[in-house]
Amino acid sequence: MKEILYKKEFRRYGTSKYKNYNHIEGDDILGQISKTKEMFKYDSFDDTKECFLENYGNPFCDITESIELIVVEKYDDKISTKIFYIYRNRRVGKSWFKVIKNMSYVTVNTKTGDVYHGGIDKYNLKRKCRKRIRRNYFSPNTIHNMMHQINSMSKSVIKENIAEEIFSIFTSQFSKTNDLENLSFDDRLFKFYLDKRNVKIPNNFYIFKTSWVGKEIKKILKKNDNRMIDTIMEYYKFSGKKIKSALHICENFNFHLYLQAKELFGNDWLNQDNQLILACLNSNQDVYDVPKDFLRQISKEELKRFFKLFKSMVVNNTINSHTLYDHIKFYCQLKRLGEIDLKWLSNNDDLFLKEHLEWTQKLDHYRNGTYERIYPEYSYDIIEQPIIDGSDVYYPKLLNDSVNYNEESIKQSNCVKTYITRPASIIVSLRKQNIESNERATIEYRVNKYFDDIKINRGQSLGRFNNRLSEEWNEVLFKLDKIMLSYIQDERFETVQIKKKCDNGVLIETETQWDEMGNLILNNSDI
Repeated sequence: MKEILYKKEFRRYGTSKYKNYNHIEGDDILGQISKTKEMFKYDSFDDTKECFLENYGNPFCDITESIELIVVEKYDDKISTKIFYIYRNRRVGKSWFKVIKNMSYVTVNTKTGDVYHGGIDKYNLKRKCRKRIRRNYFSPNTIHNMMHQINSMSKSVIKENIAEEIFSIFTSQFSKTNDLENLSFDDRLFKFYLDKRNVKIPNNFYIFKTSWVGKEIKKILKKNDNRMIDTIMEYYKFSGKKIKSALHICENFNFHLYLQAKELFGNDWLNQDNQLILACLNSNQDVYDVPKDFLRQISKEELKRFFKLFKSMVVNNTINSHTLYDHIKFYCQLKRLGEIDLKWLSNNDDLFLKEHLEWTQKLDHYRNGTYERIYPEYSYDIIEQPIIDGSDVYYPKLLNDSVNYNEESIKQSNCVKTYITRPASIIVSLRKQNIESNERATIEYRVNKYFDDIKINRGQSLGRFNNRLSEEWNEVLFKLDKIMLSYIQDERFETVQIKKKCDNGVLIETETQWDEMGNLILNNSDI
């Protein structure tokens, strides 16, 4: 017999009223409404149920009803949380409704420990509906995503976090012990599944959740007497006491980075530093492919220097992985271009940044040459005035050539260097306390033309590693926005010119112009 443990319904209504007449003007004197003219003129909006019912048959209204239903139910040995979403809309002037019915769920079999999650999209269409189901697949945060969906439904109706209440009821049906209170609902689900299969788990079992997939790992588990860590080690071909110890205490499982470190430096170098092994597993740094010819080209002394930088990236997080892997790629590219005497000399953060800038410029000479953006002289007088915000002083720097674009890109670990040929982008580096400060924000302003008016908006304003800026930057950004607005409104304003000095000494120059859509484009795209 089915037992309802929890049930909650949310209904929303929307009625957009339109006028029941339309003015006839000029060429429309014969009643022929042009295709570009609106057939219905908007009047007002109401979100009450009464208005919805009152205008249910009114063709001059666009009406919408959405129903969201959440149910936790128990049936024999199965516990389910289901979310139903029903949407009905009739557009103004139409007689038919567009109907969408979706359902998502998570179900636990308390007897076998099996976990199912999935859904049915557009189940009202029967033959055309789409069904999704996965069994014992813990890679996505199933419950976390459902909680987000529930809170999105309820936030405009009630302030309480009902998702927490719903999944507390759901998990309490199969997880009774108090030691689960510090675990997320998804982790409780995973632990229940493992306990049902008598898997011998470490305290940090939940970090292996996304890796616990496929039939092969189940075979290895049986072979290793149901020991989770031993299974993980065999599955990923790990070996050694130090990596085994690290697996028991790590807080993340970045096995990609550890395997790559093992391939680059070997077990002997890695095992000299317990901190490095653990830091590799815990790291949130991205992993990129290393060119196949890298290890063939680099000498042992150079590899030792690279090893120090790798540790700086992984342990101290002072170098961004994207920049370090770019450095490897540059090393291989320059070697292939004939720089056979090139040496990897950097072994600390400061030397690395200098060397990376040198290699970037060297490679640019091979690839593209160097660029210069020509702005009107007054641009610097207006834009580069210091901005005072309380006790802090900020120094805006208008980027205008390959050197300072590349420097900004390296300092901030972003890709702003690729923006130098974008005519509509104006890049300002906003630096706190002094003009050479490393505490800075990289800001992209974009110009466009709307009819005869030139507009400017702040497209991006990001910190190092493309991270969001804290709220303390808000006020100075608003002040800089006003400065940039006055800059483009000045009667001396001219669109940017770009010069390029090619590798062979040829100089290409181009002006910029507005296209029909108000976008700023290059006159000479060969640049």
